[in-house]
Amino acid sequence: MYRYKKRAQVSLELALAMIGVVILLLGCVNTFIWLSKVMVGRQRAYDQTRPRAASVDPSSTAQERQVNEKWLMKLETVK
Repeated sequence: MYRYKKRAQVSLELALAMIGVVILLLGCVNTFIWLSKVMVGRQRAYDQTRPRAASVDPSSTAQERQVNEKWLMKLETVK
């Protein structure tokens, strides 16, 4: 009887471990997708400022600006 009880415990532990692995994998994929979207948005915003930065027009002098990152999407791990 004791032997069957031990097998059941191993099965439950394995099932719990596999659920944990799946949750971690989904979290990694979700983080990767979020990061790729944010990086694309930042690169596009940066590329839009490059022609103005290379301009020799006198009105394009460097000015100090505050950084605003409110346009970034928040990472939602639980939906």
